[in-house]
Amino acid sequence: MTERELKRFEEVDLGFCGCGDPVGALELLRDVLQVIDNRHSWSKSLITEEVYKMGKQLDDVLAYKTHSTLALSYLYFIDDAGLLEHGSSIYHSWLSKKGEEVLVALRTYNLEKLMDDPYDYQHDKSCPTCKRFLEEQ
Repeated sequence: MTERELKRFEEVDLGFCGCGDPVGALELLRDVLQVIDNRHSWSKSLITEEVYKMGKQLDDVLAYKTHSTLALSYLYFIDDAGLLEHGSSIYHSWLSKKGEEVLVALRTYNLEKLMDDPYDYQHDKSCPTCKRFLEEQ
């Protein structure tokens, strides 16, 4: 996945408009995907206690204990974006091929620089920050 493809994915597939904290949102996505990838990759060879610790990492990243509904909603969101696959429980997901590609891109590219890319795929015209940006162009 190229930088431009990641930018398109961030704006079009995820629907980020550029205001708020898109870098922080992408860093969260990277961290969640990394924990899911680690847990799934290593769970085949680890003892139960180590698998439990990896599950706790996902709980910590998503603040599951204090916001379980929000945490599950985030997993639904990234599943809908095509980044996860799962069987009977969204909580025990693994990365799809697309999820693996996005994780590699999020680890590879400078996310601050990505947000400074002058070519934006999508701006929410109802968002005041995006509206100002479009007017300046």
